Amino acid sequence: MSNPRFIQIHFLTGYSATLLNRDDAGMAKRLPFGGSTRTRVSSQCLKRHWRTAEDVHALSNIKEVEMSLRSRHIFDKLVALPLIEEEGLDRQKVEAAVAAFQDKLLGSSARAKKEKKEKSEKGDKGDGALSLQTSQVVILGWPEVRFIQEKVRAILANTSEVKEIGAAVEAFFKTEKKNMEALINTMPLPAGLDAALFGRMVTSDLLTRLDAAIHVAHAFTVHEHELETDYFSALDDLLQESGELGSGHINDSELTSGIFYGYVVVDIPLLVSNLTGCPRKDWESADRGLAAQVVENLLHLIATVSPGAKKGATAPYAYAEMILVESGNRQPRTLANAFRRAVPNKGREELRDTAIAQLGDYLKKFDTMYGGGETRRVAAMADMSAIGAESVVGLAELARWSADQVRGGGVMEILMLRLEAPLLSFGGPMVDQNGVIRPFPATSMLTGLLANALGWDHADTENMDRLQSRIRFAARLDREGNRVEEYQTVDLGQEFMDMKKYGWTTRGEVEVRGKGDATSSTHIRFRPFQADVLCTVALFLEPADVAPTLANLASALAEPARPLFIGRKSCLPSTPILAGQVKADTLHEALMHFIHKALPQDIKSPPSGNMRACWPPGQGPEDPNNTTLDPWYDRRDWQNQIHCGQRMVRIGMLRLPQEGKHG
Repeated sequence: MSNPRFIQIHFLTGYSATLLNRDDAGMAKRLPFGGSTRTRVSSQCLKRHWRTAEDVHALSNIKEVEMSLRSRHIFDKLVALPLIEEEGLDRQKVEAAVAAFQDKLLGSSARAKKEKKEKSEKGDKGDGALSLQTSQVVILGWPEVRFIQEKVRAILANTSEVKEIGAAVEAFFKTEKKNMEALINTMPLPAGLDAALFGRMVTSDLLTRLDAAIHVAHAFTVHEHELETDYFSALDDLLQESGELGSGHINDSELTSGIFYGYVVVDIPLLVSNLTGCPRKDWESADRGLAAQVVENLLHLIATVSPGAKKGATAPYAYAEMILVESGNRQPRTLANAFRRAVPNKGREELRDTAIAQLGDYLKKFDTMYGGGETRRVAAMADMSAIGAESVVGLAELARWSADQVRGGGVMEILMLRLEAPLLSFGGPMVDQNGVIRPFPATSMLTGLLANALGWDHADTENMDRLQSRIRFAARLDREGNRVEEYQTVDLGQEFMDMKKYGWTTRGEVEVRGKGDATSSTHIRFRPFQADVLCTVALFLEPADVAPTLANLASALAEPARPLFIGRKSCLPSTPILAGQVKADTLHEALMHFIHKALPQDIKSPPSGNMRACWPPGQGPEDPNNTTLDPWYDRRDWQNQIHCGQRMVRIGMLRLPQEGKHG
């Protein structure tokens, strides 16, 4: 697939009785929006908590990278002090040299320069200190700090008098400026990891200015501001012992509750450029491993790290209840306008579910107007059918998927399957005892087919669940065939129905029925089948580098561990199921260009004309005027042997071009 340029992250998180972010008066921050006031959490507050989180997914835990330093005291405490206290260098010389470097790197006012020059030339004996504290918070990386120390050390080694140091630093910068620029720019992450993510503004010719690759919006409540003034008092225990009431302090504070909508954008080309040092235009050929790791960790931090003041009094800890991630190339756009009309917080409707429905309605209208341009995945603690995105099993899978989008890798390796038989069955969830068939194969059916080829058993429920969660497929109906309903009766009490003697199985062992009516009575039922169907399936696995791989599946289908069937054991394939492997940007593209090899039983030439097809959102056209977005319930809980879960699927028509890629 083409490499996406943007990752967009939308989240809903609920908090109760908290004061997440205060203004200068100690009140909860607010935002007027859509004619009503909302509670707000600033982007700066969110970024700081994500940057400084001490967590298994903390940015500081990413191996072989260093975080940035943010302080007004970098030059005095981290540059000068180690040279003085640990290396025993002369304090006045060190401070003079560091001050001169600070002026050259950051610049300073004419007045400040004059004061420092006078102190330096006099060798001021007063308190012996030049002020190396900067007027504003400075962001530097450890590589830059070590570089400055190294150059200060070298200048002091060749300078004997304090008054000579300023001129020595000036001469050094004149002769070595270009070399310094090149050296700093070739360092890995010279400004530190978080500066590469959230940006750094500097006016220096030497230090690199970094534009933020991760953009964070202010979060706000999807409903009107909900506020309670909390009156509290602090008691004086010693006064109480003397018989007084004991109140030592009385005050009040705001407490708010709400469900917050948050929005984050990752500019992938800029992120890769900031992390690797490559030009932005060359990002696709650069190593994107670190960028992918950053995005994976960031997803976890966004979902699980809470901002919050008054932590001791409110315990403001909550996890996101919905995270929607979009991957694509179009200019990003917020979904905040879905909540321009504040979600009504009255009645018996669950506020979160109403917010999700409102978000889904806005997204549907947006796609209708502008067309679908993003691939979407969502993880949530609620029904997400209104969103029109494929649901994933949990935050970890969503984070891995997001990281895979950053890694990219160009076109996908796709496995092509040919499902053809005189009778086959693409089953759906049972309704009472009535079997249901669908036009297209189910994820659970493909899971069972592949597991059978691999030689797995039904008891391998964990493996089956994992494989099912990784399967992404599209299908087209080359030949739709006809529906056939079979009326079946069987006297299970007959001797030839004794399963211990005459049973048949694909596992090499005779199957035995249970007790009761299943072993002795007459069994009657209707079974639907599809006759003379040819269905082409394009399939890949996500993630791709986990066993079993696509290559493992291809080998198993070519030489299966057991006889294969399509839906039911009586539905034996009439042609090899493995049709080949192709490379394509999307599953839809794979179906568009794949034509089966001619086989002896093929009555007509490779198919042409319009064919019904299905594909996951983001893996083909999203035009709502020519496709429908339908909910499918085609996954299976293999442990409990029941259908479960829902995903959204695009249904549309597909026409093969004149020449296709033959399997």
